[in-house]
Amino acid sequence: LSHKKKIENLSLVIVAEPTQSFSQADKYQLDQYIMHGGKVLFLLDRLEANMDSASRDDYFAFPYDLKLDDQLFKYGVRINPDLIEDRVAGKYPVVVGKAGNRPQIMQLEWPFFPLINQYADHPITRNLDATLTKFVSSLDTVKAAGIKKTALLFSSPYSKKMSAPVKVGVNDLRKQLQERNFNDGKIPIAYLLEGKFTSLFKNRFAPEGVDTTGFKNISTPTKILVVADGDMARNDVNYRENKPQPLGFDPISQYTFANSDLLMNMVSYLVDDDGLIRVRNKEVKIRPLDKEKIKNEKLFWQVVNLVLPIVSLIAFGVSWSYWRKRKYAKF
Repeated sequence: LSHKKKIENLSLVIVAEPTQSFSQADKYQLDQYIMHGGKVLFLLDRLEANMDSASRDDYFAFPYDLKLDDQLFKYGVRINPDLIEDRVAGKYPVVVGKAGNRPQIMQLEWPFFPLINQYADHPITRNLDATLTKFVSSLDTVKAAGIKKTALLFSSPYSKKMSAPVKVGVNDLRKQLQERNFNDGKIPIAYLLEGKFTSLFKNRFAPEGVDTTGFKNISTPTKILVVADGDMARNDVNYRENKPQPLGFDPISQYTFANSDLLMNMVSYLVDDDGLIRVRNKEVKIRPLDKEKIKNEKLFWQVVNLVLPIVSLIAFGVSWSYWRKRKYAKF
């Protein structure tokens, strides 16, 4: 943003994965855009984490200093300086040994890439496939008068929060995960805020050099959507072909997740006052299974599927033989 560029005529502003601090002039312009009914979609990374450095054993993720914390807090939400680790996650190739002179590579679940399959019952998320995220933080709500807050996306029940600085190392995948530590339950990572927002600059001096004409303390009814993951909207690149890959495409599993559908739903809901998003139909292709439940109930379902049919067949045969014997014994 720049205070010299006008944004008041835009239907929607998307703040996607910024890495530099917002100036007070930027924040003022964004604040007054919201006060006059503007809609904003925030896609923010709270910690600076990337896979390029994850191969180092001494790599730690530290918070970005975007200077947006006070503004989001005023609107009713806080992005925490942490990272979520989730046992329901995307995979990453890791060298686990050698066979002769050739490295052995396994695709292991990388807890910092949560697969989001826990959604609110809301038009934005209804009937969605799983969404792939990377280096996600948790969200909390704070008191904001007149604001309706709706949690839209959650991590799985088998997740945990790691406060900054967070050690991010691919080599840790070779270690056995302590399953008992993943006990923080479902953690919200996206909130929809709706209502009349209070300006960050209410009862404060405006930044030097900005145009204060038409300043408003309280907004007209509008919507803000905050997602604690900027990578959700970022395309990966196929470096062999030097081309961007489809949004949500996972080169490891060769599957395209619902990132594009989710983002389109978010945009449609924020800008569509007629509610046409409610009638959108989608085809559900995958619902990742609850791996913890599979592990705990594996033996039970094996017995049900293998032993029960055989026992039922034997019981039927014995009953049939007994019935025939009684029926024809009198002859």
